[in-house]
Amino acid sequence: MGGNALASFGSTRCSRDVALHMLDDFQARFAQITGHLGNAARVEPIAAYRLKPDFGDLDMLVDSRVFQSMPPQSVVEA
Repeated sequence: MGGNALASFGSTRCSRDVALHMLDDFQARFAQITGHLGNAARVEPIAAYRLKPDFGDLDMLVDSRVFQSMPPQSVVEA
C-alpha cells in the first residue's frame, strides 16, 4: 500500500525501533491466537525490513490456511 497512503488521514511514519517493537507485539499476539494451527500459521518479517530506517506501515503475509480455520474477523478482533 505504501507508507504514505494514509498521510492525508493523519498517519505518520515511525522509527525503526517503534516499528520493530510493534512487529514483535504482533508476532506474539498472532502466535497466541493461532497456536492451535502449528506451523501453518507463522509470521516471518519481510527481509527488506532490515534495511529500512523508518516505516509508514508494516506488511504481513498470512497463509490462507489460517483463514480456512479461523474467520478473518476473529483474527482482527483478537
